[in-house]
Amino acid sequence: MANVAQATFIAADVVIECDSRWDCCQREQAKNKVEHMNAGLPGAGIRANVPPAMDRLKNATQRNQKLQMLAQTRQEQAESAEAAGASPCMVEKLRNGEAGNYQMDHPLDVKWGGPPRGPPAPVTLIPRDPVVNGAFGSFAQHIGDKMSKKSPPITQVQSFSLICPPSSPGCPNQDQSTGPRGQQPFPADRHPAHITRVDNVSLGSFLVLP
Repeated sequence: MANVAQATFIAADVVIECDSRWDCCQREQAKNKVEHMNAGLPGAGIRANVPPAMDRLKNATQRNQKLQMLAQTRQEQAESAEAAGASPCMVEKLRNGEAGNYQMDHPLDVKWGGPPRGPPAPVTLIPRDPVVNGAFGSFAQHIGDKMSKKSPPITQVQSFSLICPPSSPGCPNQDQSTGPRGQQPFPADRHPAHITRVDNVSLGSFLVLP
């Protein structure tokens, strides 16, 4: 496992590897994210291009639901997060006022075919650690683009997998791997295609592999 979160795809399966430095709660949230993404498939299919109006709606939904959360008490925030399907450790962080500048995350990213808001009903977003959310958002954008540009294009994700075994110093005692390829080695042909950081600060870095 590398000290950077990585993602690639095998046929129509997307495979993600945790950053070895992610702590136990970040790993738990990554597993929670992958489980929600798999539950959301097939969705509308990979969007080769997310229309500007849809992107604006997605951002507005995230902003509005974050404001709704901030207007609540800690206990109410924890209850809302639990009802939305957040990981238990994030629920506890919200209850204890330790969640920091969390972000509101779509269960299945819009790029992968998830709804930005609806119809028929508004999607309920999930409070997520910004490092984890930023990594998964980058993976959706760049891996989704690569899949769309294949010949013939891959238009639908078959599955998501997370490779997240115990590692030090991040979380030496928990295995958060999940998905059909979660117990397989991460592909060896690692050719970094993208490196970025969250909000221009050193919260974490991640690679997207071809």
